[in-house]
Amino acid sequence: MGQVHGTKIEVDPRFKKSAPITKEAIDFIKRHTAGTTLLEIGCGSGIYADLLRKSGVKVIATDACRIEKEGLLPPNSRMADFTNKRAIGNIIEKNAVEAVQNYGQNTSISLFLSFPLPEKNNDELPYYDEISLRNFKGNKFFLIAVYKDHLSNTKNYNKSIPNMSTGSFKFHNYLAKEWNVKDKLLLETGRMGPDYHMYLIYFERKTENNSNNNRNNSNLSGGTNRKCPKNNAKDFKLKTVDIGLDGNLWIVSKRSDCIKFWKRK
Repeated sequence: MGQVHGTKIEVDPRFKKSAPITKEAIDFIKRHTAGTTLLEIGCGSGIYADLLRKSGVKVIATDACRIEKEGLLPPNSRMADFTNKRAIGNIIEKNAVEAVQNYGQNTSISLFLSFPLPEKNNDELPYYDEISLRNFKGNKFFLIAVYKDHLSNTKNYNKSIPNMSTGSFKFHNYLAKEWNVKDKLLLETGRMGPDYHMYLIYFERKTENNSNNNRNNSNLSGGTNRKCPKNNAKDFKLKTVDIGLDGNLWIVSKRSDCIKFWKRK
């Protein structure tokens, strides 16, 4: 176990979280979410959401697993090891993409993602982290992730190289392109090795309107009949999932002649 930085909040062991929970982390999120509701995707046991609610933050907590208050997670759930098969509070059963599509479509929402899955362990919904962030309409984003070496003191996220055990390469590339680091908090060092550090990072969108949102809006207002995602399917890996212009999920498939196309998921 690594060295925790800050005043650790001791919680019931049933409600374990992969990231250490500190008073400073709760205060950090509360300070930067002022005036917005926090949408947490992949909340696991819901312990962060529960503590944030108790501190006065409005939280929408979501997870792909079926979770009920004080209930059991499915026995085959990937989250079972982290949560000890227990959950707390009001948690809505939606995967990350569905949660953003339903609750993250206006600027009064902030987004919170802790420990996004690496690409190699993310076969069910590839690049869900990048898809979710790209389709999020708010201007505030919180991320807990592990990095090799300390994050540089710059707004330019390109200067920081993320450890690929947290999040996909596409996600971190998109984050560097569209978002600025506004504040950060060191949570833990040394869990994965002496050179690895866990941060809670607060981002703000580089521009008021996301270029992808403008792209989608212009297509919708232009009277096009296209329903699938605008980007050509041939530019993506098979089984890549994205939200179409009709607001539904689409997946990259391949025809018998090996040509890729978008298919409704």
